Amino acid sequence: MSKIELSEITDDNIFVAIFTGELKRQAIIEFADLMNGYEDKHPGYGLLCDLINVAKVSVDFEDLKAVSAHLKEHDRSTGKTALLIGHNVSRFILAKLYTELTNPFRPNREKAFRNEEAALAWLRADPA
Repeated sequence: MSKIELSEITDDNIFVAIFTGELKRQAIIEFADLMNGYEDKHPGYGLLCDLINVAKVSVDFEDLKAVSAHLKEHDRSTGKTALLIGHNVSRFILAKLYTELTNPFRPNREKAFRNEEAALAWLRADPA
């Protein structure tokens, strides 16, 4: 079961979502839909998705394509999303595949990172 704890860094208009448990396609889609509601109150918000402590990733390439297709149709966010993966190579590769799938409709707004400092610096930087 996926668990997501959401908090906000108010001064920077950045939300931090900490994922734990098992990561599945449906949980990602439901979280993306939830975050759509934040665009009205916090336009252009940044999102740091901390995936370091996920116990199990039950997502394959077909799941990534399905999530990407869902986002293309439903996502309203205008800000950037940083995926904090840590040093797990296979998870980093999955995250990079995801960012490549979303790049055509969210150009330069999704990026995978190994450390939090770099992720936050990128989120705080002006848009590309």
